[in-house]
Amino acid sequence: MKNKHLVYLFFATLLAGLLLRQLPWRPAQWYQTDLIRNDTAALVQIGVQYPGVAELLMERTETGWAATRELQTILVASAQMDPLLSALSRIRSIRIVKSNLLDTLELGTGRGLNVVYRLHSGKPETIEIGREMMESGRPATFIRLNDHGGVYLVEGHLRSLFPRDLDALRSDKVAVFDPAVVDSFIIQWKDDTLGRALLLHKKDTSGHWMDEKSESDETIHSWLELFGRLNGSPFAKYFDEYAGGRTLDARIALFHNAGDSIVLRLFYTKPPDLPEDVSVLKGQRPPEYVLHSSQNPRNYFAPGDSILLKHLFFGPVAQSRRDTAISRYAH
Repeated sequence: MKNKHLVYLFFATLLAGLLLRQLPWRPAQWYQTDLIRNDTAALVQIGVQYPGVAELLMERTETGWAATRELQTILVASAQMDPLLSALSRIRSIRIVKSNLLDTLELGTGRGLNVVYRLHSGKPETIEIGREMMESGRPATFIRLNDHGGVYLVEGHLRSLFPRDLDALRSDKVAVFDPAVVDSFIIQWKDDTLGRALLLHKKDTSGHWMDEKSESDETIHSWLELFGRLNGSPFAKYFDEYAGGRTLDARIALFHNAGDSIVLRLFYTKPPDLPEDVSVLKGQRPPEYVLHSSQNPRNYFAPGDSILLKHLFFGPVAQSRRDTAISRYAH
């Protein structure tokens, strides 16, 4: 090789080195590997600790996952746990982050989200999760592994996956159905001493509702549409389901032409049942009415619209027929 070629090569190498020194992230900082690999079936406990908030602890039991925060425990559906388990099954790094400004990454004391998980036969492992961002058009998150203090940018948005409270682990769906496919319904009331109930169904040929009180099909269809307004209701967090029998006020069963049914139970809790430790209410007023749906059996709801509840369970569709309600559907 001629001397001039060696000179060109020297200057090219020097120039490349100078350019690399100016890059915001040097090649040595890129570190793409699996930082965490877990078998989700072996995960038995996940603790979530947001700054300034009581820990949310999720544990695998013989009947599924349960979550506890302060003095309240709920059962968690597998569909609500799947995103968390999937996130902990694999965390892959994009690059190593060498920064002393942890606050800007939302890491460090009072900023980071701590997730502590434990496998079936292992010690607890801690991940500190910081700020989410977009990296080259892809979601990414800053994390710190507390066992060795390394800070990484990893694939995916992780922080938003982990819930702050129990409500985030619940489904807020109360009644999801198409009013057009309901072909019969039953309404029962507690204060009917004979245990009577109202049964209404559509005629097989015409599709019209059999209605001796001459209520229009539109009235019943509009009534059925109102059930959709119950979705998204707040949860009745401290309702005593074992005391539900003595507070049950009314019951509606909606039957679909496909053979399915939705059963809604309304509980009148005034004066309301209070938890043993009233401090957990934190000044909140206990609900007057509590609602339960067979479509969401793990949860009880406290809809804020008592007028809507009275209309559904005791309104025109129900009230005008109570004198002629039949008793053979009482139970």
